[in-house]
Amino acid sequence: MDTSRILLDIDGTIGVSAIRELLNAQTGINLSEEDITDYRITRHYGMSEEEDARWWWQNHLRVFETTSLLCRHAPAVLARLRQQESHIYIVTARRHEARPITEAWLRQSFIPFDELIMNADDKVAIARSLGLTLGFEDHPETAQRLAQLLPVFLFDWPYNRQVPPSANLIRVTDWREVEQSLAALGRLPA
Repeated sequence: MDTSRILLDIDGTIGVSAIRELLNAQTGINLSEEDITDYRITRHYGMSEEEDARWWWQNHLRVFETTSLLCRHAPAVLARLRQQESHIYIVTARRHEARPITEAWLRQSFIPFDELIMNADDKVAIARSLGLTLGFEDHPETAQRLAQLLPVFLFDWPYNRQVPPSANLIRVTDWREVEQSLAALGRLPA
């Protein structure tokens, strides 16, 4: 497994968004993490596609301002990868308006990276154009599409558990499992 050029998603991989808590507070519907089995979370709150788009437009900066829960061990594992001369490209669907919030959070969280690519609608095209060799993702369809091109660590969430196993898709629950997998493959010193 080549770890020299990494695609790293943010939400659901290195950080946990407060979107569920925000929607719970706004709607009065109290859903747990296990209740969220669809990636488009607003469906669980009875929102149509149009309402979803409107909600995101009105709340996207607020959601990202509250993405404060850093996934444990992510900075340390990513730092170890950087020591192995890996280049880390953070590729996120977050819109450009969220760049200052995102950059500040990454700095405060000690997440090492070489480039931040915002508004990434087609991560596969980006991975292909940059010659990326390894991915970290939580979005079910994106992970499956990326896995046709490169190995992908799929971070386990109720909304992606329907994704079938494949040769290039490695399901993990946390960054310790990533570290152990990479060490077992000889990509990180044990």
